[in-house]
Amino acid sequence: MKAVNGGWGPQEWIGVGGPAMRAEGLVGTTDMEALTVFGFSAALAAYPRLSRLADRLVDDVIAARPKAVITVDVKGFSLRFAARLKRRMKSAGWHAPVIHCVAPTVWAWGHGAATGWPNP
Repeated sequence: MKAVNGGWGPQEWIGVGGPAMRAEGLVGTTDMEALTVFGFSAALAAYPRLSRLADRLVDDVIAARPKAVITVDVKGFSLRFAARLKRRMKSAGWHAPVIHCVAPTVWAWGHGAATGWPNP
């Protein structure tokens, strides 16, 4: 966010994030803590809440119609969110690139990690 704001001037950022992202201008619709889940049983219990959150965020994106959608980290949530968003964009007759940013993903998960992302 800092690099984009520095290179192209201040941008409008909306979405989920923490204090550092808010310091760069993010207008947070949800705090990053909403995505924090530790352990398999906790993830199963949190699924309905996270699914509702993803649906609400997709609604927010469709309403805002940004030039691009950028997801950062939280691979499990971001992959599902991106798939839902792309289906909704298609049914709405609108498209924006969906970009996932996180350098450690390939390092942590291996080179096959990128294959899970749906193509536009």
